[in-house]
Amino acid sequence: MPRKRIIDPEYWLDGEISRISDKARLLYIGLWNFADDNGIIENDPQKIKVQVFPYSPQLKIENYLKELEDIKKIISYKKEGKEYYWIKNFYKYQKGIKFPSKRYPTPDIQDISDNSTPDIPIVEKSNSRVIVEKSNSNSNNTKVLQKPVEYGNKDINQLINLLKERFQLKILDGSEGENRKYCWLAIKKFKREGVEGIIEIGSKNNFWQNKITNFKSLYYNGVKIFSTIKGREIKKIKL
Repeated sequence: MPRKRIIDPEYWLDGEISRISDKARLLYIGLWNFADDNGIIENDPQKIKVQVFPYSPQLKIENYLKELEDIKKIISYKKEGKEYYWIKNFYKYQKGIKFPSKRYPTPDIQDISDNSTPDIPIVEKSNSRVIVEKSNSNSNNTKVLQKPVEYGNKDINQLINLLKERFQLKILDGSEGENRKYCWLAIKKFKREGVEGIIEIGSKNNFWQNKITNFKSLYYNGVKIFSTIKGREIKKIKL
């Protein structure tokens, strides 16, 4: 279902946008209307042409989609046997979505990462509001939190299973989305090997066995776990 979207004045000053044709710029805006609230749209050129340029049947939409792909404004990926586009800077221009809806499957981080960790919005509801984070206390700008929620990220899935196994937890406290978010943050802070070490060491300590019930508690207590373990054990953890 098409949605009303914001055209931020900053869009027209985007240096990358200056490198593409006028029709590609218009197409980029049009994609916002037909993408879901994750910035995901089906990779179906003919359907996109009918949606965005209904009165231009002779238009070669593939050329303009390629222009957007070349400057990495849209990134193609495959999920569940179908192809989609992820609009990379969707939340840069679409701020303040209060009631997000998800229509299409979201990509794995490795599918859309260009040698860097992409900004991926949280689109889970909390009291019917999208979860956002203030970039700083003196700014009106909001920053959408980064999280590979539901992305099927292999590392996150394996670490969640490891935490359950080592701490003998049938389920983790909190929502699945929250656990995935803090698992990803823990990987970013400690690296995967460090997270594995925290889980292994914490699970062997009676105090931490009762304290760690989800990835949020592991994330915030990770440094404390390091500091309470003997030096010889810390050396076993690769950071």
